[in-house]
Amino acid sequence: MYLILAMAFLVVFLSPLALVKKGNGDIFNPLKINAMLHILTVVPYLLIFQFNQEILGEGLLTRFADIDVLFLKYFILQSLSYYFIVGGIFNKQSIQFAKKIPSFNYEISPNRYTLTVIISFTIGLASYFYLMSQIGGMSFFLDNIQARASLTQGLGYHSLLIQFMTFGALLLLYTFRFKVGFFKVLIVFILLSLTIVLESMFGGRKDSVYLIFFAVLIYHYTYKRIKVINWKLVIPISIVTLYFITMPLLRVDGAIEYYSSNPTELISDAFESPVDQINSFSYVRHYLLVIDEFDYNNIWLGRTYLDMLYTPIPRTYFQAKPPIDDGVYLRSIVAGYDVYPNAPYDQLFQSSWPPESFGALYMNFWIPGLLIGMYLLGFIYRTLYEFMVKSKYDFFSTMLYGFMVINFQLSNLRIVQAITFIMILLLFSIIFLQIRKSTKKLASI
Repeated sequence: MYLILAMAFLVVFLSPLALVKKGNGDIFNPLKINAMLHILTVVPYLLIFQFNQEILGEGLLTRFADIDVLFLKYFILQSLSYYFIVGGIFNKQSIQFAKKIPSFNYEISPNRYTLTVIISFTIGLASYFYLMSQIGGMSFFLDNIQARASLTQGLGYHSLLIQFMTFGALLLLYTFRFKVGFFKVLIVFILLSLTIVLESMFGGRKDSVYLIFFAVLIYHYTYKRIKVINWKLVIPISIVTLYFITMPLLRVDGAIEYYSSNPTELISDAFESPVDQINSFSYVRHYLLVIDEFDYNNIWLGRTYLDMLYTPIPRTYFQAKPPIDDGVYLRSIVAGYDVYPNAPYDQLFQSSWPPESFGALYMNFWIPGLLIGMYLLGFIYRTLYEFMVKSKYDFFSTMLYGFMVINFQLSNLRIVQAITFIMILLLFSIIFLQIRKSTKKLASI
């Protein structure tokens, strides 16, 4: 059954691509990225579930009364949600909305980009090591990486300027549009590699994967269009895949010392735990839990979104602060906690199952809210894509589109992350790129 569902999902996710006009070869337009992300996060899960139902976890296997019926409900709701995202992407009003977003003029000469890269990267690097010193040093952090969430708790504001390190590395890549040479390529490679290594020290993978995606996106839009996936992309794709499946193993206590002495064991152990790997980037079981747990008579009517009002308040000043990550509610439900909206974080399970748009919308507004929200999500993706095109693929609009199209969801955590990213990106662009609001009348696209 689940092999059939996997193939059916594949047809659902690929079918809108048939509506793309011939000659539209942009492989990074929102329709294609949306299809790719859905395929990668849904189809493999069902394929594995066909042969290994333990991928759900013992807690959910015993919790769900009829797994087959639940998966069929999920198939229907996920397919409808996907097509509503596609509908939002195809809404041509997004072009008019994109025209209303202020455009910017860059008041910086190409020769000043190098200085900007040096200053911004240095600020980010200094912020990184300052944060490490607050934690107790890099050695202490790596020895206790399994407790990284508690070690970094309350240091969120200190980590914001670390983003400048990423911006600096990507800005140098952006200057390929002016001039490119062997030395510049080498420096870009060094800066990107250093940033990936340092960000990986925190034990997560998303920031590093996003950095690679941003790098490919900027290369594509500002230097040379990538027509199809060719041999030049095989190496970075392979590295990202290997990085993605090995990083969770390094979060375990003592893992770094063990694998440093036994590097060959890292690869073999990674491929021996496909269940853990797929659950680390696919949220299918989260969605199944939401569908099983919530119905029209017990939805939360948007109350979890009120948690975002407390985001600016440090937890040290407000102990009853609810979680910024609404995935904490889902993980607490699985753990058997008495869960209600706006509950203090300290009274919930100290981990998260991200609900993303599907879960957050369903548990708050049920099916009508789910479909309306998904349509809005697609509309936002298309609007930001058109804004990037209108802005002639400048650094600000390309970074904004790249972040939103692969990370933005209508859940608390993703909304807060998006607001934070936009504020830091705007601050960076105003200070270092000296962008100013354009007074020119926008031309039609």
